[in-house]
Amino acid sequence: MILNEGMEELATQFASLIAQGQWGTGTTTPTVDDTSLQTAVASSLLDVTSAVSGGSVQFTHNLPSTASNGSSLTEFELRFTNGDSLNRSVGGAIAKTSSFTVITLSTINFIRGNQ
Repeated sequence: MILNEGMEELATQFASLIAQGQWGTGTTTPTVDDTSLQTAVASSLLDVTSAVSGGSVQFTHNLPSTASNGSSLTEFELRFTNGDSLNRSVGGAIAKTSSFTVITLSTINFIRGNQ
């Protein structure tokens, strides 16, 4: 059985492996074989912050009002410290302008299987 402190340690160790988040403009449906965003927006590749609570870690990616303006943001990923992608999600377009920031929260939960 994985102990509570083991769950928190897993989340803490995982948090140290994720460094950045990035937006893109691709629209194809994600598959497990994807290796990155379909069409990355370079100015959106920014560091993330993380917060660990129990067996969960939440990553915050802050895209400021000065970045990625004029882009139609449709896909997002978290990236490991070595540059590999963890995930890719695609949704409705966000027409980015300088009038707002985009804050993306991504939560990873470590859960126990059948005990």
